[in-house]
Amino acid sequence: MNNSKFIEEIAASVRKYASSFGICVYSPIIAQSILESASGTSELATNANNFFGLKWRANRCPSADGYYIKVGSEQNPDGTYISSSMKWFKFPDLDAGVRGYFEFINVSNYAALKGVTDPETYLKNIKAAGYATSLKYVENLMNVIKKYDLTRFDDSEGVKMAKVFLSAGHGGKDPGAVALGLKEKDINLQALLACKNELEARGVKVVCSRTTDEDDPLREEVKEANSSGCDLAVSFHANAGGGDGFEAFCNLKNPDAVRLAKLAEKHVKELGQNSRGVKGGMRLGFIKNTTMPAVLFESFFVDNDVDNNIADTIEEQRAFGKAYAKAILDYLGIAQGNAGAAGSDEKKEVEEIPEPASKKPYTVKITASALNIRAGAGINHNTVGCFTDDPKMIAKNPKYYIPKGTFTIVEIVGDWGKLKSGIGWINLKYTERV
Repeated sequence: MNNSKFIEEIAASVRKYASSFGICVYSPIIAQSILESASGTSELATNANNFFGLKWRANRCPSADGYYIKVGSEQNPDGTYISSSMKWFKFPDLDAGVRGYFEFINVSNYAALKGVTDPETYLKNIKAAGYATSLKYVENLMNVIKKYDLTRFDDSEGVKMAKVFLSAGHGGKDPGAVALGLKEKDINLQALLACKNELEARGVKVVCSRTTDEDDPLREEVKEANSSGCDLAVSFHANAGGGDGFEAFCNLKNPDAVRLAKLAEKHVKELGQNSRGVKGGMRLGFIKNTTMPAVLFESFFVDNDVDNNIADTIEEQRAFGKAYAKAILDYLGIAQGNAGAAGSDEKKEVEEIPEPASKKPYTVKITASALNIRAGAGINHNTVGCFTDDPKMIAKNPKYYIPKGTFTIVEIVGDWGKLKSGIGWINLKYTERV
């Protein structure tokens, strides 16, 4: 492969994947591949399709198919070099090798690369993050960019980044639905904040109707959304009326809105919540009056003491926000990877070891009026039953609804306890020891 063809093939793959990882400039990455791999002719490029000198890190690059061992050199601050045998990522082909580069930098250590449109700034940031030890790394790569006119591959205004409008329904003097100690406005805000954090960590621009407890009339929300230039709009709500489960409302004639709604339904089900389906929402002002694909989510029923058990803590409410973020990222085609994952940068390769489970049995009594029983330790597991003090629910379905009482816990994982009967696990925050 001659040099020109190598540049064209690398550039095509870089343009293919960059925006999915929040990267807005192409030329410095193409230059890195030219310099690091001698335009695809180095030992590492030829034998491992590794064009960026990516050192092997466990679980860092899903596109890799193993590692390759060869001697490598690093430059010390005093200008001297040290060489040793090292492990390097090995990829099945050129395209995977380029995607592997973006997977490699998709960690918190390289967060400063996201959104950068200036080639030199990108290179300074990646060197400062510890990617390379060469003292003249930035200077050498800028020379490569100029030599091959690589900025011709950059868009004049950078990569168009995804932009999402998020609305937390109600707020301020309007609490929304209120029942059993829960206020809808607070629940919606927690979901929004968690969703916002997840999206921004992956390079998505976010515009919010509110980020604090303040008045937020629907008319103003719609006005803000329509003037924001966002690609889609999402509104977070909680339901009331005694029902049970998640609902999504959208314009059923808009295939993009329907697709987002169904993706959200999928990820909410992974939390253990059941779904009442994707429904038409043209009677809702947020759906009817916004000018982009829009979806309104009703996470659960605040006035159902069984249904609200899945989100009656801030942690659980934020879990819904993260589920919605996963749906939005899927919709936008943005890789989720492990952006922002603590301890996953080059300088700190620590394998996380789960906290050992405690297995000393003890007895508890349930303090909540209703408490879900789950198949495993966490809200991501399906609900298999429910302890309750409601005789009507017990009479209606005695196999699912179980009278409250005292129960023996035989194993603990985090805040979750395994019931001696083997039926499942319960959240111990809603119990007390006997």
